[in-house]
Amino acid sequence: MACLVDNLMEDEAEKERLQAKPTCFLIVGKPGVGKSTLAKKMAESWKCVLVDDTDLLRTHINDMTEEGVELLSILSEGKSITDDVVLQLILARLHSPDVKHYGYVLSCLPFLSDDHQNIQKQLELIQNLKLPPDFVINIKCPDSDLVQRLSGMKKHPETGQSYSRDQWEGEEVYGREEENHVKELESEEEQRDEELSKESLDTLLWMPENLPANTLDRIHLYNDSVLAKLKDYMEGHNPMYLLELDGNSTPEEQLQCVMSRLGSMAVQPVAVPVLLNTALLEEETEDTEDILTSLSSSRTVAPGFWWRWSRWGQTCPVALKEGKNLTGSAEFSVGFQDKLYLLSSREAHQKFLTNPRQYLLPPMPRTPCRVSIIGAPLMGKSTLCRLVAQHYGGVVLDVEELLQPVFAMAEQERFEKIKVETTRAAIKKIKESNEEMLVTENHPAVQEILFNAMEEARKSSLPPIDLYAEVLEKHIKEIEEEEVSDNEDWAGWVLDNFPGKLSDVDVLEKSQILPDFIFCLRDTAEKKGNKDMIDRLLRKKKLLLQKKLEKHSNLQKVVEEDEGIVIYVTQLTL
Repeated sequence: MACLVDNLMEDEAEKERLQAKPTCFLIVGKPGVGKSTLAKKMAESWKCVLVDDTDLLRTHINDMTEEGVELLSILSEGKSITDDVVLQLILARLHSPDVKHYGYVLSCLPFLSDDHQNIQKQLELIQNLKLPPDFVINIKCPDSDLVQRLSGMKKHPETGQSYSRDQWEGEEVYGREEENHVKELESEEEQRDEELSKESLDTLLWMPENLPANTLDRIHLYNDSVLAKLKDYMEGHNPMYLLELDGNSTPEEQLQCVMSRLGSMAVQPVAVPVLLNTALLEEETEDTEDILTSLSSSRTVAPGFWWRWSRWGQTCPVALKEGKNLTGSAEFSVGFQDKLYLLSSREAHQKFLTNPRQYLLPPMPRTPCRVSIIGAPLMGKSTLCRLVAQHYGGVVLDVEELLQPVFAMAEQERFEKIKVETTRAAIKKIKESNEEMLVTENHPAVQEILFNAMEEARKSSLPPIDLYAEVLEKHIKEIEEEEVSDNEDWAGWVLDNFPGKLSDVDVLEKSQILPDFIFCLRDTAEKKGNKDMIDRLLRKKKLLLQKKLEKHSNLQKVVEEDEGIVIYVTQLTL
């Protein structure tokens, strides 16, 4: 009983960690005060997502994304990227899946703008985020010190990286680095990289915006348009989560101050998935304990603590969430919160690393219903299909009913093609026997040949396997996409009396839609005492006959005798 209680407590603790909001940071300050530098160091240390406008634009352009191509098109025309475009890219990044798990550090909002209303709009967008900032870090620096620092900044023309005077001055760079850093290099390749970085210092450029006069103008614009509104925003923030840093201190000192504050408040970063070393699996094995032992020995959770199987076992949680019951592979193994997870593909592996929460939060997804119910006529297959689909929330698929309109259209096209080809061939054949005769499609001989050809075509009118597979696959895909778009889990389907023959099995294999279970209904009663089947058959025939008679008469009375003879008393409608 104690073990059961511990497991329940552990599950609740894991659930609480998964439901907890990731810690998010907003770094503000005057232009050039070091917001981006601190943000990069915090993102690396805290394992959260960096949201910086310059880094965001560079990433889109380097990766040649759809947005990156548009940005390159704008820049190639000699135009500047508008504030609205940058703002939309920032918001899209803040709503990305990895931010939902890891949190973010935002250093580019609010940015300078001539439109004061735009700045207020940016602050409102920050407040209305699904994951608003928990901590606001304000880097303060006197205007004179900031002007002096920025006036000594140089920028690399290719990378856009800025370097302070201490970094690019020859005496300090070459003197200090040759004494200290060269000693720490462990390989010749690292030494060559270091030498190249020194040579690249000669290409650094002075930027016009860093001139003292221009820098001072930017600071005044910030004080006039942003600072007042930003102070109002920070006054409404919880003072416990408001940090002020000295802008004259180094980025390392600022980072240490932030981490100390977070540690004193017992704020913990989110759990990060750990990539396990699968090279230890020399031979493929399906034994659960062998897989667990091999993977656990690569990287332990902590000294003395090995990875454990999760409640998913060897089932891929990503595939299960998407409605597929797939076994994971040790090649795509991940450790997360002391549990071991096996993913089924590289794509599933990447999705899990991006945001594992959406696949692990309860309720645990249920395997979609994939059932086929077959049997002899009048066994109640359709009724049972409806009941099973209703219980699991799935849909009933009557393949013959789905195929009927598609097959009718395909047959019409086939008959039209046969008619045209047969008529053309018949006219040509008759003309060869009598060249002087005027032969048209209405000629009796042509009509006779056409009639025989159409009769033969109707006799061979059977739906091809490819058409069955295409219709079934297309219909299931449409229903699945519709439910996913409505944010509903894919519940599955129930096939009504399919497959009924061996060729139908080929259809399922071709469309890659195989049921997990096939239930066959059959009558186990003795033939002599099988009165239920006789009654069911009579009722079905009665209903069919009743529907036919209702088209021509007003049905008034139905009498059923013991021998199964049905008498309809009707009054014909004239």
